[in-house]
Amino acid sequence: MLQHFVMEARPAYLTTYTRNPRILRMIGRVSGAIYPLVDDPMLRDMAAGMNGASMRDVAYHLDRYGEDGLFHGGDPADGSVEANGVSLRQRYQELASVRNALVIAARVRRNG
Repeated sequence: MLQHFVMEARPAYLTTYTRNPRILRMIGRVSGAIYPLVDDPMLRDMAAGMNGASMRDVAYHLDRYGEDGLFHGGDPADGSVEANGVSLRQRYQELASVRNALVIAARVRRNG
């Protein structure tokens, strides 16, 4: 679905809020660089300018979700982007709270 959107709309950048590594992997299939996985100054500034963004170690949307978080059951932030990698919760300090999300900015590859 994202690949279809990129082919049709041809955006230069994608932005979102998430604590789910699957979303980062999905964006990675159409992206050349994803902040905060890559500390790209332009993407960092784009993320910092997003609605509700707060800069800590990286850009977060603090208190984006309710007291119980977005998910009932397992928290996707316990997963990692890479196979056998460090979980998002361990990698990004503010994800210790289920209420917080990463702010993501990605540069879309020209060939989608």
